[in-house]
Amino acid sequence: MLKYHLQGISANIIWGSLPLYFYFSGEYPPLFFLLAQIISTFILLGLYLKVMRAEETQRFSLKLNLLPALLLMLNWGGYAVAIKSGYVIEASYAYLLLPILLLSVSIFNGESNQKKDWFFFSLSLFIVFLEFYISGNFPFIGLLISIPFVLYLLWHKKHNIDPLTGLFNETKAMLPLCCLLWFFIDFGFLESVKLNDWAMLLMLGLITLLPLTLFVSASKKVSFNVLSLYQIMSPILGMIIGFHLYHQDLSTYKFILYSSLALTLIVYNMTNQIGTKNESY
Repeated sequence: MLKYHLQGISANIIWGSLPLYFYFSGEYPPLFFLLAQIISTFILLGLYLKVMRAEETQRFSLKLNLLPALLLMLNWGGYAVAIKSGYVIEASYAYLLLPILLLSVSIFNGESNQKKDWFFFSLSLFIVFLEFYISGNFPFIGLLISIPFVLYLLWHKKHNIDPLTGLFNETKAMLPLCCLLWFFIDFGFLESVKLNDWAMLLMLGLITLLPLTLFVSASKKVSFNVLSLYQIMSPILGMIIGFHLYHQDLSTYKFILYSSLALTLIVYNMTNQIGTKNESY
């Protein structure tokens, strides 16, 4: 069982460490990173599915996969643009907003109507609006990254498709869309790209797949409540990297509010875990 907990923790450490990759991978346009991420993920995942479970690579429908492909492109592209523009803390903040958005969907869909859910949702929302009020900066970057991913998760929840097979079909649907990116990228820098830089770009597919594979494996044995606790590690780690490596400003009030939001989400998930254990007795 420890193995699956370590897989869940490792997945979130990798996700939280993604700004390190962009820091050491060279100064290239963000959309070029998106292009590399789509192509390398498609190739690596295609090889993986071919070797491990070839029968699942055959199911593809452009009509079915176009919407999640667009949502994932917005999430990946938004994250890459934010990180390469120096907004690491704001991009990491997106993944603190993510559980709040998911909780709001559960509440307004009638899936979570307990007073406890409303309390933690209201408290989280208050902290978010308090940060906005003090800073005067609406969290556009966080929402532009988190909202497409929430919609992507909801789409997968509705269609119940295997995550790896779904991701392969979605990256396949993205390939024609890559042609559109071609017109927005100035490829003059390609002459100066070194061999180790090409290797780093190809690694982006591996960095995309590895945490997802670990997380999917962990989710088979570890409860969602525990995994939700582990997921809070990712934005915290990203913010630490943004502060120390990218030298972003993290004022005292932001540190207090972000810590309060993370603590609120941790306590909420722990109460869920306790409630689940009590129901099992």
